[in-house]
Amino acid sequence: MKITDIMDLDWDDVRNMTRKELASITSKLASAANKRLRRFEEKGEVSPAYRYAQRAGDFSVRNKNVNQLRAEYVRAKTFLQQETSSLRKWEHVKTETVQTLNDMGVRIPKEDVGKVMRIYGKVKDEFPDLTDSQIYAPAIQQIYDKMQSGADPADIINDTRNMMIQGYEARERENNAFTSGGVSDFF
Repeated sequence: MKITDIMDLDWDDVRNMTRKELASITSKLASAANKRLRRFEEKGEVSPAYRYAQRAGDFSVRNKNVNQLRAEYVRAKTFLQQETSSLRKWEHVKTETVQTLNDMGVRIPKEDVGKVMRIYGKVKDEFPDLTDSQIYAPAIQQIYDKMQSGADPADIINDTRNMMIQGYEARERENNAFTSGGVSDFF
């Protein structure tokens, strides 16, 4: 069975497999996923999909019961389906990201996109609407500039967090100033 066939299996079929059948298909997915991980490591690249996979370590079927195999099947399948799980697609995403940032006036070399976006991801967890271009572009530029100056990643995260808070507070003041006059001010 090919990897694409295994990934296209209906969940009911997977759920009803014997341990031996499940171990066989999960092993094939795990092998394919681990090959992708090794390619990232050989190139020294870290994509979002790579980070996702590394949280739990390499993919494996060794010493797993049926439920653990099902979980590993889902984890390997999820990884393989992610856009940034292959180096080729990761390079494409980085190219698109550089273009989008250039359109916003942010200049970052393609080779630094991964590092910048890793830090951005940590800040974004606290600020889910960081994609607002009025805040996003300055935050990305600040991260890159501070990286270039050799700042510690923890300091970059704290500085960017503070910048974000100030940006939100300023935007909130603007919104309050606009709405505090009431509707009658417009007529």
